[in-house]
Amino acid sequence: MRSLSVLPFVLGLLVSTLFSIGHGRSAWAVGVLYNDPGWYYSYDGNEAFYNDLDGPNPDYINGTDANSPGGQSGTPALVDPRVLDPGCNPSQAGNCADAEWTFKSSQWDGTAPGDPLGGVPTGTPPIIPAAPGGVATYTDSGTTYLRVQDPGQPQSYGWVDKNAQAGPGAPRQEGNNRKIQFAHDLTVDPLFNGNHAILDNGVTISFRARLATAATGPIDDIFVEGGTTLGDTLPWPTDGFGSRVYNDGRGMFHLTQTGAGGEQQMAFSLMGQSTIDSEGLTVTKTGLVMNNNALDGADVDTNFATDANMNVVEIPSADLDEWHEFWITIQALAVPVNGNTHEVNVYHDGEVTTPQTFNIILSGENEFTSGAFLGMGMSSGSAPGGVDIDFYAYSQGILSPTLATPSVDVEPDGDVDGFDFLAIQRTDISLIPLWESQFGTFPSPLAASVGTVPEPASALLAMTATLILFGKRSGRQSQLVG
Repeated sequence: MRSLSVLPFVLGLLVSTLFSIGHGRSAWAVGVLYNDPGWYYSYDGNEAFYNDLDGPNPDYINGTDANSPGGQSGTPALVDPRVLDPGCNPSQAGNCADAEWTFKSSQWDGTAPGDPLGGVPTGTPPIIPAAPGGVATYTDSGTTYLRVQDPGQPQSYGWVDKNAQAGPGAPRQEGNNRKIQFAHDLTVDPLFNGNHAILDNGVTISFRARLATAATGPIDDIFVEGGTTLGDTLPWPTDGFGSRVYNDGRGMFHLTQTGAGGEQQMAFSLMGQSTIDSEGLTVTKTGLVMNNNALDGADVDTNFATDANMNVVEIPSADLDEWHEFWITIQALAVPVNGNTHEVNVYHDGEVTTPQTFNIILSGENEFTSGAFLGMGMSSGSAPGGVDIDFYAYSQGILSPTLATPSVDVEPDGDVDGFDFLAIQRTDISLIPLWESQFGTFPSPLAASVGTVPEPASALLAMTATLILFGKRSGRQSQLVG
């Protein structure tokens, strides 16, 4: 009797399937769009390690200076190096040879964004007192991501810089999250060939990111410069607060090299209208910004840009709080063009044949002193900003993207089944064609195999057979359908 009662429901779902093909863009958020080419390294947004082996100071006001703050420059960050090297000391710079990321002039205090200030502390025992903003990992619709929030200027509210002391012998403070920056040294990667001129010789990077908002995870207010009480703060914008290219080529994502031109770097950031308005920029375009081109003798940073010399992959500001995936190649031009030295090709959100091409200039600085590095975070030091990072990857050489089939294991439990179908029917019917192609498979969420879409009759039989079984698994069904 149960099987007969679900048949009209199945027919209704099939009709929805036939009318939903080709609609919607939220399939992008289920998994990455581009195939993994065998990246030399990829950070997957699933760890937010903070080292502080002697724990938080039990009294940051009246205590002593015997306790050392965590997250010191040059020490491991994000990924715990003791997994590969159990004997290393992550609180000592250079002690963990296998460290994937290190702190670089970072003010992260070890806490997460969100109410109450600092959210749920990530240290053991918890770090106190928690500053606004911070770093943490979260999961949203099956995607685990890193959230980084710089709250602005919290110093005048009472949160001072890391290691600061009110006087001799006073406790050292943990930091205030006004600048959060991580570095990945390419020399730790086994496939890296040792040539530090990565921007000259050719490099391919890829990342998936969005602006951080309260709708998608914990977030704190903006702490404006000169404020002293929580009444002086401003609400975080509903569509997020991005960043520009700052401080001679730094941004949410940046790369450094040591090449024929010496120490150089370039950056990419998601910049929305909030950044343009708050900083009084003259540009009008929003999206993924990078180093400027050389027109009119421009500096690399966005605050020196005009609409004529700013390099930007245009994305409406209101859309920057959605996931966007980028595949980017960078290489020196054979001959400089109008003062520009490097060419950048950007594929994004599924484009594989026609990239947007930009000519750029590099800055004459290497934020990490010397060598080839990936940089990641919110590195302004003065302006607020927040970003969610699903992954950040690179390979040496110029690689072309190919499309992956996103996994629709949206539950997720490792296989594509009827429970995924019910979840999709409730949330986004545009994913049903992908469910049809993957039903009964065990796809990898990062590189799903391409299946054959069954004929409508086959899809109906598959859905009917799956739904008939629900009576035998009613406990699990109730979790999905509420």
